[in-house]
Amino acid sequence: MDEVAFSRLLDHLVLLFDKIIISQGGSRRDCELFLRNIIPVMHLFNPIELQDYFVEKIDALITFACDYVRSAAFCFLAKLLSI
Repeated sequence: MDEVAFSRLLDHLVLLFDKIIISQGGSRRDCELFLRNIIPVMHLFNPIELQDYFVEKIDALITFACDYVRSAAFCFLAKLLSI
């Protein structure tokens, strides 16, 4: 039951990330806060789904974003690899 609920929540978080932060060129602060706030609760989600949704986006952020967002993206990726 939890897996279904958290899978739906993850779908909504991905839509939020895509629409507000990535596609509309959201502020670096919004992107950084999103990544830093999701890190403590990543263990609640299915790691395979997290990888499917976020790895390419995180790679792009590491490559093209400012230092603040890049740092948050590295923290996100490190936590993802440790789950």
